[in-house]
Amino acid sequence: MEAGIPRRPSADSPGPSPSSPVPSAGRFAPSDSPPTLVGSPCSLAEDESTPATVAELWSLLQRQKRARRDHEKNQARLTAYVLLRPPPSSDAAFRRDLLSVDSSSKMVEILQADAPEPPYSTKELAELPVRDAQLTRENNALTRRMETAVTEGTRLSHELAVVVRERDEWKKEVQRHTELITSFRKVVCTHEAQMREMACQSNRRVDSSQGLVDHLRCIVETRDKDLDRLMGHLKERDVAYTAL
Repeated sequence: MEAGIPRRPSADSPGPSPSSPVPSAGRFAPSDSPPTLVGSPCSLAEDESTPATVAELWSLLQRQKRARRDHEKNQARLTAYVLLRPPPSSDAAFRRDLLSVDSSSKMVEILQADAPEPPYSTKELAELPVRDAQLTRENNALTRRMETAVTEGTRLSHELAVVVRERDEWKKEVQRHTELITSFRKVVCTHEAQMREMACQSNRRVDSSQGLVDHLRCIVETRDKDLDRLMGHLKERDVAYTAL
């Protein structure tokens, strides 16, 4: 019973043909190496030796069943990608070829042939690391400048705080001195008013004294006239006595 076990599954098995490898889990391989499905019925049948027991045969059939299920999943993913990918190809032959393929590997080859070229050339891709290094150096330089600016800003902020504190102290001093100056001005104004009042009183006393002096001058002048008149009378009497 064990000696007559075939190497590969019979034709009645629902698995795919050995000549139809498929990609693994929806990932595409380069066009020069057709993708194959890891664990497909074909690869398992080729890698496994002839089963020697029923348990090995059962294990082989289970592995082929799982591989076939994975193959069908990948086939469904590719079909959904072909039907839903944006934008669809405008080539009718391309669509016809996709609908007529019977394996995932052929579908992958058609999709790879229809895929656009990468937007950057090899030279541009080689220049990208150089450009990245240059931008990194510039970024580091800008970072250092920013750190220097932040340090300078911190220093200026500290100096500004000191200046603001000194300004507040000067404001307090000015306010205190302003109050003193205001008080001194009040005292000066009071003294000026007193001086003006004293000056007015002195002027009134001077005017009164000047009037008294004028009055006394008038009295003196009157008395001088009286003396002159009396002296004249005395002279006349002396002359009269002399004549007698």
